[in-house]
Amino acid sequence: MKQWGSGVKPQEEKRAAATVMALLTRKEASVPWKDLSIKPLFGYGSALYFVEQALSHPSNLLKTRLQVDMRVTTDLRYDWLHLCRHIRKTEGYRGFFRGFWFNTSAGIPAQLAYLVTYNWCKERVENLGGPEWKDSAVAPLCAGALAETITSVFWVPLDVVTQKLQIQGGHPPEWCSKNIPKVGGTFQSPIQVARGIIEADGARGLWRGMGAHLVAFVPQAAVWWGIYEQSKKFLVKRVPESANGVPVHLASGISAGVVNAIVSN
Repeated sequence: MKQWGSGVKPQEEKRAAATVMALLTRKEASVPWKDLSIKPLFGYGSALYFVEQALSHPSNLLKTRLQVDMRVTTDLRYDWLHLCRHIRKTEGYRGFFRGFWFNTSAGIPAQLAYLVTYNWCKERVENLGGPEWKDSAVAPLCAGALAETITSVFWVPLDVVTQKLQIQGGHPPEWCSKNIPKVGGTFQSPIQVARGIIEADGARGLWRGMGAHLVAFVPQAAVWWGIYEQSKKFLVKRVPESANGVPVHLASGISAGVVNAIVSN
């Protein structure tokens, strides 16, 4: 069973959203920190993050509940469908979005902080290393790792509380027995969940799994941003002017995701 806060939320989604958020209406391959406009970035980013969460939250909820299934023998080919039927029957279709509003509303500023931190760190590293680093993968590698490390202070508690909310509906009754503890059952608000974690484990409980999160996702962030920035520079020099902007960012993001998946797995 995966530890709370150790990365159940796919970090690839966070970086994929950041790809589209970054410079959405700009054709430049990179925008200096001083020219970065926070207001439109927040507006576009909020809308995109909302859509991304609406599409991915149900599957994340199913995955989280399956991960806390402690039965000795399972069959994932059918368990996910059985779990879907249980959620629809006992909680309605709203059950697939349990924790959605908290995760989205808290995730929007965290997402913005992640992207702003990355851009700030990237420019500082480039200034530190000079022209050689500006055209290499060193700056995005370092900036990606730093941004992931710094903003994990926000992401890990968000993941911990969201996962607790997602499992509240529990499992089908036949999955439980005297030897398998019941999961979920009591429906609570995010504040009640956070308060319960603090009462049980202290404030440190909100950051449970921080070490595992950093070990797993700091290298991933470094690789992803390094490949993304290098792919972006490569494509900008080779595609028509009309294809610059969003197509280049999306293609670079996809390339980075594929390479990152191969390297990290």
